[in-house]
Amino acid sequence: MKQTDTNLSGFISALVIVFTICFSTLIYSQRQPYSSSEMIRNATIQMDKDGISPTFIKFQEGNQPTVLTFLNEYKKSFSEFSNADNELRLAQTFEDKLGEKHYRFDQYYKGIKVEEAQFILHKKNGFIRTANGKLVHGLSISINPRLTENTALSNATRHIGAEIYMWQKKSNEEFIKQEQKNSSATFYPQGQLKLTCGKDELLSKNFKLVYRFDIYAEKPQGRYFVDVDAQNGEIVNKIARIHHSDIAGNGVSLYNGNVSMTVDEVTAGTLYRLQEHTTRSAAIESYDMQNGTDYNLAVDFSSTSATGVWDQTGVNTHWGAEATYSIVI
Repeated sequence: MKQTDTNLSGFISALVIVFTICFSTLIYSQRQPYSSSEMIRNATIQMDKDGISPTFIKFQEGNQPTVLTFLNEYKKSFSEFSNADNELRLAQTFEDKLGEKHYRFDQYYKGIKVEEAQFILHKKNGFIRTANGKLVHGLSISINPRLTENTALSNATRHIGAEIYMWQKKSNEEFIKQEQKNSSATFYPQGQLKLTCGKDELLSKNFKLVYRFDIYAEKPQGRYFVDVDAQNGEIVNKIARIHHSDIAGNGVSLYNGNVSMTVDEVTAGTLYRLQEHTTRSAAIESYDMQNGTDYNLAVDFSSTSATGVWDQTGVNTHWGAEATYSIVI
């Protein structure tokens, strides 16, 4: 019996040692990508489920960067994002009531916007306390289209298959010129080159160069973003802009932590926005004015998941509006 106990004790000790070695190796492999920066290495970091890029960073007190320092340290720390082809462009800056400033950056690759890729920095007293979002690491893709814009548009309209499009009627064109007070305004779709992963996961291997068109049909009525592969003409995405399907979601707010809210499912499993249409007697729609006052430039607060990374200001606005409606009505 004594010999058996000794053997068992030795086996457990060996198992603990093996586990410790394996666990230490795992931790090292997770930290290695950002080990070159002491500032980021000492921060609290949550990586995406594939362990490729961070989704949340909280910096230590006394070791918090400025905005410019953060941008430099990020590229220095993550080798698959350090390529000069990757760029973060400031899309929005605003200050909340507590005096905290927020900076939203969109990712561009060789000058082309990477759809759904953004990072938001939260600054107080001149330094970044936290940052959240999702950037695409390891992009390597041609940005030279083989398809012409006109051919891509023909593919897009053929895919929609409407009888009449808004730009085909003179009265509609006159209306938009008057409504926008712009003699050049038109419903005619202008293609924009973008990089998108379509309905796939936000990983570099899934991205394609596309022409994105905003196509407005009169008969039957419908409005869509249509993404056409700029290399082979295939339809990558069709996103209904007039579409309502409310589902339960949640997100991190500015002041109230993680909150539950109702969001609009635009494309099942891939695209959601901060809107609610069917669960109350009135719609609640939250838009990003992009720090401006022109309603024509307002865009949806969107995310690739109902419970994913949302703009924190948008979450506070939308959740607050829902809560207010529930109390008042």
